[in-house]
Amino acid sequence: MSHKISYDDLINESKEIKSMANDKLESLAKGLSEILFCIIGDRYNARLGINNAIEVMTYSKEKDRFVKDKSFYFKYSDDIGFYVVDSKEHINLNDINGEEFYKRIKQISDWISICLPSYLKKSLDSAKKRVNSMMKSFNKLVNTLNDLEKKD
Repeated sequence: MSHKISYDDLINESKEIKSMANDKLESLAKGLSEILFCIIGDRYNARLGINNAIEVMTYSKEKDRFVKDKSFYFKYSDDIGFYVVDSKEHINLNDINGEEFYKRIKQISDWISICLPSYLKKSLDSAKKRVNSMMKSFNKLVNTLNDLEKKD
């Protein structure tokens, strides 16, 4: 006995899947925004022309590596989320449907699993170097103050 699926059933199932994907995407964006804001902080992205945003890298077959993609970014404060730039209009990924939506979900997955860890490591290493430099300078001040105190 065959079971036929109606057009309405397919539409409803598609809407349910998209709704579930949007929920997962929002949850991911919230968690990712907390991490990125702690590590990167409040920063202007000159390439995108907006604050607190990072390009979602994409794989370039021609270059055989991941490259920055000005047409797709993640905003990690204020209007948190993934955005597609289309003719200077910034569209939240949750508002996009069909093939474009699923293509961007794959791009996010690749970016998070392949590119983001090394970016975060570099950012943390840079922050550690800045903190160490500040501490060296601060320790010199403390030593100078200790030396002055001993003279008194």
